[in-house]
Amino acid sequence: MKKYIVSSMLLLIFAGCSYPQSLVGWDPGDSSNNSSSSDQSSQALDPAIESASLQILSNKCSSCHTQTSGPSGVYGLQSVQHMVASGLILPGHAEDSPLFMEIQNNSMPPGQPLASAEKETLRAWINGGPSTVAPPPVVNGPEPTFSYLKSNVFGPKCASCHYTGHTRGGYAFDTYTNVLKAVNKSKPESSVLYTISRSGQMPPRSSPQLSSEQVNLILEWIKKGALNN
Repeated sequence: MKKYIVSSMLLLIFAGCSYPQSLVGWDPGDSSNNSSSSDQSSQALDPAIESASLQILSNKCSSCHTQTSGPSGVYGLQSVQHMVASGLILPGHAEDSPLFMEIQNNSMPPGQPLASAEKETLRAWINGGPSTVAPPPVVNGPEPTFSYLKSNVFGPKCASCHYTGHTRGGYAFDTYTNVLKAVNKSKPESSVLYTISRSGQMPPRSSPQLSSEQVNLILEWIKKGALNN
């Protein structure tokens, strides 16, 4: 009886060793089934891919889309956090990311489509999940500082039309230096920045207007010296 049991066990062991690998579903000597996905994953997670992607956006897009302004309100293409927070890119979903879709269909950059290799680099980066995504910053309450006004007034309400190289009416509001050109520190109430905001001339009446609180913050900021704070 014992001899029969031992013989049966040996047969089962040998049978398992010779079991067809095609049925097992995994062949350690054949990487054709997993090499592609493995390579794609390691490529997407490689920090160099993110660096290369940001370099592509800088070289091909930053002349129009700066860190603070750009056509159609698209800006900040060197800030991964901003691109994610604003919905320009959806980590893990390149084909659903508005920024990549515009690049993929050759709408951006206008008249100068990216090379296929550049598009694939961006696709791999977005699908792999940007590695430098940080938690959203703490938003400070309304305060008469340039940083607050830039984030809540100049950037979203002014700089999409008035930016470096595109100074409608002779003014731009995408940088501190540009904003100062519309400021009169000695006579704050006479500052162009304040008078056009108070009168409702800017932003255009077809766009959301500044609140009275925002207008007062502009005046208070100028009265305190229009500092770069």
